[in-house]
Amino acid sequence: MTAAVLILAVVMPVEAFHLLIEIVAEIYELLEFTLDEVIHHVFETSRHTTQVIVFYLMLGMFLYGLYRLARLLRAINLKVKTAISGWHAICSERSANVWKPWLLDKRVRMLCGFTFGGACLALLVF
Repeated sequence: MTAAVLILAVVMPVEAFHLLIEIVAEIYELLEFTLDEVIHHVFETSRHTTQVIVFYLMLGMFLYGLYRLARLLRAINLKVKTAISGWHAICSERSANVWKPWLLDKRVRMLCGFTFGGACLALLVF
């Protein structure tokens, strides 16, 4: 079953997306209908009142889902920032350690060579 879903997603991504949207819409409609019927029978309200109650319940569920998603994304963002800053610190330390043992004249010659080579490459390409 998993292989069939993966093949569908790879071979026909647009159709797989449409299928996913249809499934989500049907689940939404089923949830709305179920809440509508339960509230109508339990509280014996009119159809309009039931629809208003269901609307606000669904809106509350949607907003709670957005809240949980925002908290999850904030945690993921914090982990990514920490990983990137650690990686940047390691790379900075490595580059500083590479340059330290060289004398100033060797550093200048190397930078001039890279600049001259880049300029020649730019003249050749452009």
